[in-house]
Amino acid sequence: MSYRIEAMHDTVNFVHPISWVNDDFRVITLGRQVKIGPFCEIVALSADPMSRVPGALRIGSASTIGAMCNIRAAGGIIQIGDNCLVGQNVSLIASNHQIKSGCIYWQLRYDEGKTGIKIGNNCWIGAGATVLPGCTVGDAAVVAAGSVVTRNVPPNEIWGGVPARKIRDV
Repeated sequence: MSYRIEAMHDTVNFVHPISWVNDDFRVITLGRQVKIGPFCEIVALSADPMSRVPGALRIGSASTIGAMCNIRAAGGIIQIGDNCLVGQNVSLIASNHQIKSGCIYWQLRYDEGKTGIKIGNNCWIGAGATVLPGCTVGDAAVVAAGSVVTRNVPPNEIWGGVPARKIRDV
């Protein structure tokens, strides 16, 4: 399935296998010189039965996605800027299910009040980090390996931990 995406740009570099799940290739936008490592699972759905919020994936030029990443752009837009480094085993999750007492969680619709992820330009998301819905990582910010981002990371700051918090300025 990825051959149709590869044809969008001759400078895109994919290392197979990559699992692509999408309902419309137009919701995936890749800049020049994007690199995606092997064993990634990428979900980009323009429409998802669990949400009225459309999904899309936008990766800027010269950005690299490491091996075994889990990118889920369903029920929200994931935007990764230019010149970004997303380490191995990173999870970017654009939406989450609601939680209601007495309900089966996976059957509940997505929380439409907190969707999408925006990663600015020249960011580094360390290996094994998770960025949760509704979060923005500002330009030139760094998220330490293994961190869980639950709120916005300002530009030019290094954040780490679970949940992630400011460690220092860049």
